[in-house]
Amino acid sequence: MEQLFSLEYMVSILLSGISLGGQLALIAIGYTMVYGILRLINFAHGDVFMVAGLLGIYVSAVLPIYVAIPVVIILTVALGFFIERAAYKPLRNAPRMSVMISAIGVSYLLENTATYVTGGQPMTYPTIGILNKTIDIVGTSTKLVVIITPVLVLVLIVLLTQLINHTKIGMAMRAVSKDFETARLMGIKINNVISMTFVIGSALAVVGSILYFTTYPAITPTAGAMPGLKAFVAAVFGGIGSIPGAVIGAFLIGICETIIKGLPFTDVDPSAAYYSAVKYCYENSIFKGVTDTMFMPNNTITRGQMVTVLWRMNGSPEPKNANPFGDVAATSPFVKAIAWAAENKLTNGVTATTFAPAQAISRQQFLTILYRYAQFMGYDVSVGEDTNILSFEDVGEVGEYAIPAMQWAVGSGVLAAEKTLTPRAAAPRCNVAEFLANFC
Repeated sequence: MEQLFSLEYMVSILLSGISLGGQLALIAIGYTMVYGILRLINFAHGDVFMVAGLLGIYVSAVLPIYVAIPVVIILTVALGFFIERAAYKPLRNAPRMSVMISAIGVSYLLENTATYVTGGQPMTYPTIGILNKTIDIVGTSTKLVVIITPVLVLVLIVLLTQLINHTKIGMAMRAVSKDFETARLMGIKINNVISMTFVIGSALAVVGSILYFTTYPAITPTAGAMPGLKAFVAAVFGGIGSIPGAVIGAFLIGICETIIKGLPFTDVDPSAAYYSAVKYCYENSIFKGVTDTMFMPNNTITRGQMVTVLWRMNGSPEPKNANPFGDVAATSPFVKAIAWAAENKLTNGVTATTFAPAQAISRQQFLTILYRYAQFMGYDVSVGEDTNILSFEDVGEVGEYAIPAMQWAVGSGVLAAEKTLTPRAAAPRCNVAEFLANFC
């Protein structure tokens, strides 16, 4: 309990909340600006945020990251402009419900297109070196992105305020938001104003996606849904149509969410590198603690525990065949998971009749079983065929059976290694959480 009220813990929670709030604020501004001009809730805005993340993955695969970022910004802004011209402009004089239906249609189109392109599998956002650097704040280690986010958000808000209050296009935006029809009669080019609103909103969304996915790197076709919903709530909470209100609402939601969703484990340091992985696994019911308040991150995971985790991830199905191992009792909490793993050839026993459920599992054994699970689920594991692990200092320690799995783990980002693989070392629970979070 002392950790829950320690200065380091509170600083970590506060910094994380402010960072999340800043990321949501950049999305919320897009909602509130479009509503202020068109009186339209742009339900596709969260999906534009998601597409920006996927573009970051694909563009950075062919260009250096610092060249890819401007390209992604340009492409996302172009997408926002195209959406406005193709989906909303033709309905300018249509009933408001028609425009809203069009917005929902665009949202589904973007999500399904992303599903088709990615196969629905989680993608890992590229590492941006400077944003991932670790710094100490009041004894708390945190990523630089957490500090940069609120500062960058405030700078962008100031620039946006200046644009709205002191430029010709800003004056036109304020006029259109006050009275759409009168602004049109006064000669303001309504279409240009609306397009610029979407351009600004999309630009802020892509900046938000860079910051958000640097912190939470897993991207799926629905990755924009929850951040988009939270940003929409923030915009409504702050008075939709009000930019300062949207920003304040986003920061409040970010801070409150981080405080409320703090992990219950008193032995997991919020400043630890594996904290976010443990949190992800816990919140998604992938990996539990040893007790309600203890995670024991440095304890090794056993063979029985490993297959049980995968069994639960698969929905805890009933095995079709009986447990073939004599050392796994019918009353064992692992019996169904082991029978299921054996019948699906995810793992073998140490002998034909012995499974050794209490035996500690090594990193290469764990990743081999996870690799087989990915194949069992029908995931594309071909990335391993093009991955070279010969540059690792201890590659000679990798068992021949584990080479394809280790190549896949490195190539897919499941194993984030730099110089060594440490394949034969026992897999501690904190490592397992990282592997599973990267896999999911």
